[in-house]
Amino acid sequence: MIFEVGEVLKLKKAHPCGGDRFKVVRSASDVKIECLKCGHSLIMEIDRLKKSVKSREGMVDAEE
Repeated sequence: MIFEVGEVLKLKKAHPCGGDRFKVVRSASDVKIECLKCGHSLIMEIDRLKKSVKSREGMVDAEE
């Protein structure tokens, strides 16, 4: 499973702010994701993120 920059992921567990949708900001050996509700960013290893993803929701629009 490869994550593309701009892709929106829905995770199994919600962020403390209550949001469960994250945008992929950077994808390399680890993945940087950003909460779409509060804007907080996280860096996760690919293997850990693969286990956390509930669904893929497509790409983020340019306006967001």
